[in-house]
Amino acid sequence: MARKSRAIYILYLLYLLPVQLMADEPVKIARVLDANLFELKDGRKIRLANVETPSIHDPDPYRAALAKMIKKYGQERLAGQTLLAEFTAQRDSACDCFPAHLFQKFTLKTVWYNQSYLKEGYGTYAGSPDSTYHREYFAASEAARKSNRGIWDPARYKPRPNRHSVNLLAGAGDRPGFSDDYYRELYFSYEPVTYKNAFSIVFGLMQTKAVDEPEAPGGYPGSEIRTFNLPYLIPQIRVQTDYFGFNLGIFFNVRVFSRDYPIPFLFPSIGLKAGFLRVFYLSADLLNDFLFGPSSIGLNLRIAHPDIHLWIGNTAFGEGSSVPGLRLDVLIADRYLFKAQGAYDFGEPEKQYGFRVGMGYVLESR
Repeated sequence: MARKSRAIYILYLLYLLPVQLMADEPVKIARVLDANLFELKDGRKIRLANVETPSIHDPDPYRAALAKMIKKYGQERLAGQTLLAEFTAQRDSACDCFPAHLFQKFTLKTVWYNQSYLKEGYGTYAGSPDSTYHREYFAASEAARKSNRGIWDPARYKPRPNRHSVNLLAGAGDRPGFSDDYYRELYFSYEPVTYKNAFSIVFGLMQTKAVDEPEAPGGYPGSEIRTFNLPYLIPQIRVQTDYFGFNLGIFFNVRVFSRDYPIPFLFPSIGLKAGFLRVFYLSADLLNDFLFGPSSIGLNLRIAHPDIHLWIGNTAFGEGSSVPGLRLDVLIADRYLFKAQGAYDFGEPEKQYGFRVGMGYVLESR
């Protein structure tokens, strides 16, 4: 009986030996293969134990889009890092990989990546009640679910088709060097709503009231107040990444200095963006807009919920001076855009201002 018990004990030790040899093992992540699949420097593959994530190969476009974001998170946080791996008992034959609990020790804290993924909503808890870290993992997953983070908020990460808005705005104002009394404006645009590369076009018609000075009968100069219609057109190609973007196009305008002398102008139109384009960035524009022209520079803030884009900056609005300006876009019911734009020179004794207000409708195309 004693020999039988000893044999069983030896077999038990042999069963545990592969696990003990791998427990608390330093590993280096060489590549991130999927949302929850990593290749080590020694060629082995591992995944986060007790964490189920979508795959980049998932036929569901929402899950595939979320998986790409999770994979990017892993590339930024784990790729090239030396971590501490606590391996579980068995190899996962489905992915030909080893499930592991991954830790990274810093001077003042230890990052626990299985728990971090669950807290961010990058996966769901897949452990059984007798899992070693059942309490911690279940609590992290519940926190993400209650906060609608990651996989618990499908609408936030669901990929959208290419979206453009058709916008119609009306404006008015008084600018020195532009009109002697006032101007009115009708502004039409077709612009991208999403962050992808796109084409945009702007058409505007300015009606100005200005002083014309034809020669009076008898050779004496006279003056006459006349109204001129000044059309302008701005087609552009827009190229954007997550951190940088530029617009390139042409600015076409017909200026009328007198009734008999319309003069066409054709100049390059340029815009630059730098920063985190989905949240906060700096933009600079040259001949991208008549109201905010010829140049403007400002800070942009984007809020996802509700969908708001706010631009605050300076524009060369007056006679060689820059004045504060503001642009606000608010997406309503994921379909309608409220748009308000304006600039005002607070330093002048006389009124110098310009504004536009209007609505847009969001189109979708695949």
